[in-house]
Amino acid sequence: MESFFFDTTFKFYEQSTDWTVFAFQKIDSTNNEAKKISSLNQPPHFFLAKSQTQGRGQGENTWLDVNKGGQLFATWSEQWPTPPQPHLTLVIGLALYKALKKNWPQLIHLNIKPPNDIYIDNKKIGGILTESLQQGSLYRLIIGLGLNITEKPSLEIATDLISSVTEIESIKRNWISFLSDWEAFRKIELLKNIKTLHPGTKTELESLFIKVPTNN
Repeated sequence: MESFFFDTTFKFYEQSTDWTVFAFQKIDSTNNEAKKISSLNQPPHFFLAKSQTQGRGQGENTWLDVNKGGQLFATWSEQWPTPPQPHLTLVIGLALYKALKKNWPQLIHLNIKPPNDIYIDNKKIGGILTESLQQGSLYRLIIGLGLNITEKPSLEIATDLISSVTEIESIKRNWISFLSDWEAFRKIELLKNIKTLHPGTKTELESLFIKVPTNN
């Protein structure tokens, strides 16, 4: 079980022709590695880690690793045609929401906490860290994702997918489908909102927003 999500995710991206894959048993941060390795004009890169020691969130927040293999730590790095805009973090969160909801519709109280967190029942299940690189007219979009699948930090505000889905076999059975949908929704939403936030997307996002105490 400790290796299932890491191994399955690695195989999914390794078999894809779209991504050059870098996988690590332990690393400081997949986003950090993406910024070190990715040149601005290279093809898309995907970074995956079973464990990370310095996971980062928005601002000075951290993403805690419980080091049991039940969390996803990944980063997608790709060329971008224009300067990446701040609203893209929300758009990526919407794509993640849609992929989770499609594969596990029992996630009734699934919401987005602006600008970069996914919540279930007012507890954090996932976080997105969007960064960018620039050199002259070349840009690169870097999307980091931390997702609690079957394990979560021992914090009052944290939850994981298994707490709501309850059946591990359902999560394992739908994992490849989830990754495929995440890829599809992310491309669709980013393309639609590449320069500005589309009015329809804005309305959709606002219907999913929740407010939680600021220390969360």
